[in-house]
Amino acid sequence: MSRTQRRAIAPAVGATTAALLALAGTAAANAPGPYTVHRIASVGALRTAAVGDDLFFTNPSRPELWKSDGTTAGTVMVKSWSAGPDGADAIANLTALDGMLLFTSVDPEGRTELWRSDGTTAGTTVVSHVDLGPASGERNELTAMDGAVFFSAADDVHGSELWRSDGTDDGTALVKDLYPGPGSGEPRHLTVVTDTLFFKSLDEDGEGEALWTSDGTTAGTVLVSRLPVDGTNADDPRQFVAAGDRLFFTAQDEFNDRELWTSDGTTEGTVLVKDIDPGGYHYYGDNGGPQNLVAIGHALYFTASDEVHGRELWRSDGTAEGTVMVADIRPGADTSFPYDLTVSHKALFFAADDGTHGRELWRSDGTAAGTTMVRDINPRGTRAHRIGPTELAEADGTLFFTADDGVHGSDIWASDGTRAGTVLVDDTAPGDEDVRAYGAVEAGGTVFFRTAGRDARYSLWTIGGPPQCHGLTATMKGAGTIVGTRHRDVIVGSAGDDVIRGRGGDDVICAGGGEDSVIGGAGEDVARGGRGKDHLDLRDGVRHNDRGDGGPGRDTGRRDRGDSFESVP
Repeated sequence: MSRTQRRAIAPAVGATTAALLALAGTAAANAPGPYTVHRIASVGALRTAAVGDDLFFTNPSRPELWKSDGTTAGTVMVKSWSAGPDGADAIANLTALDGMLLFTSVDPEGRTELWRSDGTTAGTTVVSHVDLGPASGERNELTAMDGAVFFSAADDVHGSELWRSDGTDDGTALVKDLYPGPGSGEPRHLTVVTDTLFFKSLDEDGEGEALWTSDGTTAGTVLVSRLPVDGTNADDPRQFVAAGDRLFFTAQDEFNDRELWTSDGTTEGTVLVKDIDPGGYHYYGDNGGPQNLVAIGHALYFTASDEVHGRELWRSDGTAEGTVMVADIRPGADTSFPYDLTVSHKALFFAADDGTHGRELWRSDGTAAGTTMVRDINPRGTRAHRIGPTELAEADGTLFFTADDGVHGSDIWASDGTRAGTVLVDDTAPGDEDVRAYGAVEAGGTVFFRTAGRDARYSLWTIGGPPQCHGLTATMKGAGTIVGTRHRDVIVGSAGDDVIRGRGGDDVICAGGGEDSVIGGAGEDVARGGRGKDHLDLRDGVRHNDRGDGGPGRDTGRRDRGDSFESVP
């Protein structure tokens, strides 16, 4: 089937399988597919963050900030910066905070500054000129907790220390000088455990690494434990992960190579969990120490090897007795090398090689019997037999990943954890093996993914298509004040308080949540409020031509004689 034919039947497919899609607000528990996909922009997305209904992202080719609401018209560049030595890496650390985007950007002098954006060019401004240090990807670690972001930064008096910001200049301040004076404590691996921030930094004397916690105040920022780490390793401890009310991490000391540790925020409760491979020598990236840490509730899952088995799937409850291998997927000393551990449908998904099928998609419920291969996606044993599924991510309740079945090339797949429900979403570039689809992410109920090809050919796509209103594809979607054209518009509001004005044409308008005001304007209009206290105004001086439905909530409305109103007193 050609791409044109596939797009032509997409509305019919979407209409007949709406109960199955598990996307854009539908029931995510159902089996996925068949899907429709839509290319909405010829731009890539290097780093992403969902803020409300919008996806913010950076251009992988140039220092530009973009946003998208899932429609072509709503995919726009927010702001561009002059190209510097850092190129596209000049914009990083995209973090949502109370309906706004915070991020870092490098100024012409090479200082990394904190910025904010409301999605408009005018509303994209510097928060503070405090220096967050050299630009190096996500090194600054903007971490949100209790209405603020925490990060490492330096000013004219202090070295790199712990700071916080609420998105305003006045609300941006040093939390604590961890290593007093001009020296740097260098806080790293900022991780929120319930309502406490954990991180590692130098101790007050600058003599060794220590574990710290903070409640966001100077007095509440305290050293928990001076860890007996191996002083030859400058980035130790690492791999901080919250599981329930505990922190897990890996570290190595003078007695043990890299092993699993845990902390409850007290000195006594910061301990080695278990020496999984006694006597083994592990450096980061080898086949030994714990890696790929991920939590499901209070349980931690990770990969490790012991004295008998290769690298396999393990789990821990924070005790030595409760730290066990889940399953020996590739029996004996050989390794199945599980990777991309990802939680979806309250189960753990990952890619692994059992020695027979090559690298394929697996799932686990935490037991040996419940650890099974989901589907042999590439039984032909071509290059995907070696590479296997990658880029596993949950988006809108569905597991998405990149895989090559040996026929369609590297494309986006979806899974509900069953063989029948593990399906190719779409062949985005038939016959072109140089195009790779990857990176599913959700914003406002819309699932986005990206493709990249030769010569930096990037595209941004949506799965499930643009939002619908009364069975019609939206031509406009927005938040705040939304004004239509003088022609027919299909307008979808946001979850907030919107003012939607149809102007001319026979418009179809769907408000979202919140207290909305909908003005139909001229033409034969159909308007529906969402949840909340809405006001519908369909007066255009023409009788018997408009239809309104207030939806759930105590709504009000005004209309011409003969216009139809439902759920409006």
